[in-house]
Amino acid sequence: MATITVRNLDDATDRTLHQAADASPPSPTGAAFLAQLRTRFAHRYAEDLELPPRDNPLREVDLGQP
Repeated sequence: MATITVRNLDDATDRTLHQAADASPPSPTGAAFLAQLRTRFAHRYAEDLELPPRDNPLREVDLGQP
């Protein structure tokens, strides 16, 4: 997480910024975050998305193990 230090703020501004930071909800993680992304961006690009055909079959991967 990045930190920004601002000096010489008046007391009222400092209090306001601290109150705003304390009131913010915790950052979402995992499934909740993915759901938020889908909700936010699905309407913009889902209509234009054309998936190319998958012509090549999956190939076997050699991991070098006996």
